[in-house]
Amino acid sequence: MKMKILVWAVVLAVLTGMPCAAASKKKPDEKAAPGANPAQPAPAPAANPKLQLLGVEFFKKRGLALDKSQEGKMELLLLEYNKEKIKQEAKIQYRELEFLEMFNQSELEYEKLEAKFKEIAAFQADLGSFRVRKLMEAKQFLTAEQSEKYKKILLKIFFQ
Repeated sequence: MKMKILVWAVVLAVLTGMPCAAASKKKPDEKAAPGANPAQPAPAPAANPKLQLLGVEFFKKRGLALDKSQEGKMELLLLEYNKEKIKQEAKIQYRELEFLEMFNQSELEYEKLEAKFKEIAAFQADLGSFRVRKLMEAKQFLTAEQSEKYKKILLKIFFQ
């Protein structure tokens, strides 16, 4: 169990770019990464891939032909989707930071780490369910042919 938590902590550290004792064993001659020293802030990222939002143009570029009425409905649906997606991802990122903070403490409390990890997994599952549920609402105003095309586009998004 301890090894499983350690592995997940390292994976989270690598994915989030957070420094962690177990994930960053450097040789003495290696230079510190920008931002590793609080006196030297990290350069701002060019774009956060997690914040890429869905819009009507995204679906049009992939061959989903919508009339003006459908475009308006889709725009509203995607606005609601994007707002909630950002909120949910922020909750997950906050808990990932809490996990890494706990992991970087000198005394590891495995029960607390495991509980935090399960909390993160639950939020990730909720986000996945929300995505499917919200994006499938578009079927209410799409034709059968459009609906099939839309489902194929969503499958590519979900399983990239």
